[in-house]
Amino acid sequence: MDFKGIDKNSPVPYYYQLEQLLRERVENGEWKPGDNLPPEAGLCSTFGVSRTVVRQALNKLCQDGVVYKEKGKGTFVAKPKLQEKFIQRTYGFYQEMREKGLEVESKILEHEIVEPPTRIRTLLKLTEGQKVVKTSRLRSVNKELIMFTTTYVRSDLCPELEKEDLTNRSLYQLLWDKYGVRISYGHRTLEAVAASKYEADMLEVPPR
Repeated sequence: MDFKGIDKNSPVPYYYQLEQLLRERVENGEWKPGDNLPPEAGLCSTFGVSRTVVRQALNKLCQDGVVYKEKGKGTFVAKPKLQEKFIQRTYGFYQEMREKGLEVESKILEHEIVEPPTRIRTLLKLTEGQKVVKTSRLRSVNKELIMFTTTYVRSDLCPELEKEDLTNRSLYQLLWDKYGVRISYGHRTLEAVAASKYEADMLEVPPR
């Protein structure tokens, strides 16, 4: 091995070797979230490779969310992403994050009994006049805002649910502990949409 880790005799492409070396420095904590990586010229000199090789390695790390670039400033180590398998879970977001050792907090925006929209009435198989408890929350993990949710629960199954504080509490656990209602199955859909002004304001991102 020479050039501090790049094996010139290996059939493995230089850019891939460099990508792995840089990734290792992030994963072992040598470079921490927010740290500025050395400039491209510095990486070229340190590892004895061309600028093209350096750019290929950095682009792959950007694609994987390990680092990010800011125009005119350089390349920085990104914050670790939440890793969640896309499967159906019936014990709720709160418990899942807490099991991972993460701090979960909810800011309650709406928590009241309302007439359900037609779509919600159909999904919950409600009759005309039946009401629901509507709960809108901003969810944060380790103080970082990540999610805006709206939940509808049949009010006849959960009397006075609208009076419960869900700021630092699992809705699913509350339903089971207080009302004996356990979620047995669910249906999840995932799609990318343009944020409305309201959603953008809630999540503190640009509209659309």
